Amino acid sequence: MTKIFSSGKAPILLFIAVVLGLGLRLYGIKWGLPDAAHPGYSYHPDEMLHLAWARMMVHGEIIGRHFMYGGTFYYTLLNAYFYFGDRLGDLLGGVNHLANSILLGRYFHTAVAILTVLVVYECGRAFFGKTAGALAAIVLAVAPAHILCAQRMRPDEIAAFFAALMILLSWWMMNAPEEKKLRFYVFAGLALGAAIALRFPLVTMIGAPIAAHVFSCKGKGALEILRFFLDRRLAMMLGTVALGYIVASPHVLIYPEAFVQGMKIQWSYQSSPFADAVGAGPGIYQYGWIMMHEALGYPIYFLALGGVVLALVRRSKADLIILAAGVPYFVLTTFASWVVVRYTLPLLPLIAIFAGRFVIYTVERIPRYKPATYAVFIVLVSWTVLADYAYLKMEAEKDVRNVTTEWIQRNLPEGSSILVIRSYSEDYYFNPVVPENYKTSIFFMTEGNDGQSLFRDYRFDYLILHELLYKNMERLGAGHPYPHARVFHESLVNS
Repeated sequence: MTKIFSSGKAPILLFIAVVLGLGLRLYGIKWGLPDAAHPGYSYHPDEMLHLAWARMMVHGEIIGRHFMYGGTFYYTLLNAYFYFGDRLGDLLGGVNHLANSILLGRYFHTAVAILTVLVVYECGRAFFGKTAGALAAIVLAVAPAHILCAQRMRPDEIAAFFAALMILLSWWMMNAPEEKKLRFYVFAGLALGAAIALRFPLVTMIGAPIAAHVFSCKGKGALEILRFFLDRRLAMMLGTVALGYIVASPHVLIYPEAFVQGMKIQWSYQSSPFADAVGAGPGIYQYGWIMMHEALGYPIYFLALGGVVLALVRRSKADLIILAAGVPYFVLTTFASWVVVRYTLPLLPLIAIFAGRFVIYTVERIPRYKPATYAVFIVLVSWTVLADYAYLKMEAEKDVRNVTTEWIQRNLPEGSSILVIRSYSEDYYFNPVVPENYKTSIFFMTEGNDGQSLFRDYRFDYLILHELLYKNMERLGAGHPYPHARVFHESLVNS
């Protein structure tokens, strides 16, 4: 076993990481795509809407939502999926152009995910050795959130790639020969500018190149380091950040009012109550424990936690470069009112590097237990892969919403009246498709529309209320942050 994990076998371990990562991300990747029952949307609540907004941009109709991630880079990618999805339709085999566009986007994000695994390997190899890099690549390859976000047409997987790339560029920037350093400052600036145009919170990744710049300073005193911030290379990097941002999102200059509106939309999201997070503890607990262990799985979470603690104790240059990027981003997420696993994606490559390093450090410190240490690593990864497979197998099978549609056809009398509850006008995604031989009506449970009259008049035979809406009404009861949800739940329970 020890020979398997020797530095000479690192290419084999990397190959395992790539094959395993690719297989896990492709299995079930076609879940919830538009089909004959719902040709106008996938079962993911963002994919169809984001494509529709992207097409508006092409036709010159600029809206604030084009900028709610920080720029228009993501919507440019969406339009590329739309364009090539049409031309590769026969190869992709979707039911329509929308299905092909979404599927192509998912394939692209899978490719980006595998590229991120390779970048993580290179980071780990440069920082802590080939074996550490290979183990880090395996950790990221099996991380549940990194797998699932590759199967969703959202910008998070690309954000994780930029986070890993910033770490690698920062390391090269610090270690390059003096005559070649400037180019890496420029590369780091362009990459950061594009990252900010993709997702504005990635601005926190500037900590990595700043830390690398400080470590490049040959002076030891505080005054010398402070003077080093006036270095022309740092100014060049900051200038190329702006250039990278403008190149990736030129619409910011053309439509500044829409950009401001987009920032206001994002602020409204992050300052309004998020029912899933209400009553679940402070942000640092929710992201540090709940979201992170969902993102990594319990086995890898504790392995990664050991790596983070080791980095905080050792504080080598490599540790500090990674922490300078990861800690500010983590702190920023703890202040977000929305608490969702996808916000952890940029942290996963950094944590994977620490996890791989922790295994190697343990082996070096207690070499007599080297086989046992590697055996534990194999068990942790295998446990995580089994959990990944269990979830992906469920995705690959018939969607629960389609199962519910079939149940309705089998068990409810034809012609019955069915009332479907939605929380906003485009909320198609979490409810089953009701067959045409039923009388269907929609009730929008929104602010000022609490539904009391529904349960007074009983003008329906059956009610469809999906779990994501109901669970927080039941969990929070009178403590729900939205009055219309409290009244609706009370009326439902007492009816």
